[in-house]
Amino acid sequence: AALHLAGRKRAASAAICAGTLALEGIRTGSVLALSAHDVVFVVGQLERRWRIRSLANLGHGAILGSDPMPRGRLCRLLAATLLLKAARYGLVYHQTALIKAPASEVLAFLLGTLLALPGSRVPRIGSVSSLLAGSKAGAAKTARRAQSTPFQVSLAVLAALATLAIQLTLYHDEINPAIATVTLGMAGIAFSHLKFGPPFTAAAVATLCTAAASAFLVGSLCRTSAQLKHDLDAISDGWLFTAFASASLGVSLGAQSATALPSRLQLLAAASFPLLLMSGARIRHARTGDERELGLPFDHAVIPFSSAFGAMLLSSPIEPSLPRVVSAEALLGATRVV
Repeated sequence: AALHLAGRKRAASAAICAGTLALEGIRTGSVLALSAHDVVFVVGQLERRWRIRSLANLGHGAILGSDPMPRGRLCRLLAATLLLKAARYGLVYHQTALIKAPASEVLAFLLGTLLALPGSRVPRIGSVSSLLAGSKAGAAKTARRAQSTPFQVSLAVLAALATLAIQLTLYHDEINPAIATVTLGMAGIAFSHLKFGPPFTAAAVATLCTAAASAFLVGSLCRTSAQLKHDLDAISDGWLFTAFASASLGVSLGAQSATALPSRLQLLAAASFPLLLMSGARIRHARTGDERELGLPFDHAVIPFSSAFGAMLLSSPIEPSLPRVVSAEALLGATRVV
């Protein structure tokens, strides 16, 4: 606040980034420093004060979203923050066997960021040469992404085969709606990479992330207790295939460029997958009373998906949104007229 009042916007942005990462690092380190009994006590206190916690995280996300930092830096900061949060939840679970729905923290944090995020962040252009140089750089990045299409197709096919193996070996004649959704969806994404353009494929990937988690949530309400127990055993026995399919979804979503899928929709799809999945896990735990209903989906689906998505955001170059350039001659002519 003092840096903003002093007019030092760039220093304030750097302080926001450093403070956010330092806060998450301290939170994660505190789980390692405290005993299991103390961690249970702290988690219980936070759960009882979820309204204040949600308001604080909403404000924190709004500060990040409204800051005039480049969109690439914001996406990388969000990815690193979510990875640290996922690591902290994993440490809490393995130390205390407790899984608390992170809605009051993660959902409020992302919601505040999305609400405060401007519609578009166009970098300032100082000259015609800088615009043409930026256009060439964007074209080079697009070409590199096009060259990675075979990898994305292979990944989608392997994920479809992994979920198909779970369906055939562990379910036989019964059809699991979530597994069937992922199998058909990843096969369709592989076909979309070959047949349709990046915008359609990006929208399909975002839709599949929400649809797969929604199918798991609907199954939690509609399936019988025996079927829920069978689902739990299938997740336990086929954990490697489940983790691979979840990580493949995270990679596919994180690899989408900003021109094909807006960052707002990308973050919404990334947030909806773990939230819907853990909501279904909560319902299954309430129906069956088995503690594994909370731990197995989190370990074998949420963590692989979130880690893969965050890793792709951290490693992939973020393409700036530049105005469309028809030709250098037309741009120079327009400049002379102005």
